[in-house]
Amino acid sequence: MKHAPVQLCDRFIPEEHVPWFFGAADVALFNYRQILTSGAIQLASDLGTPIWIPDLPALAGITAGTIVRFKDMRELRERIARSLLDPSRLQGPADDRQRHR
Repeated sequence: MKHAPVQLCDRFIPEEHVPWFFGAADVALFNYRQILTSGAIQLASDLGTPIWIPDLPALAGITAGTIVRFKDMRELRERIARSLLDPSRLQGPADDRQRHR
């Protein structure tokens, strides 16, 4: 099966189009180095998009939806590479994935 390449949309997204973008995404990746809270993570989760987030103390309370946590850039690069080879891994290996509702 051939998959479409990664597409970047670096412009303002009107509020009414946000659900379409998250719905079209295989995963929402949030590569924060530091963060206190993120409405975008909550929105992606609420819309049913699997989320990949760094394993930061401030994000420990994020528990809804399908969550894949990564410790550092090396681990993130490895996960991305594995997912490109096997798209079923976009939601993370079963032992790394957290599923909540």
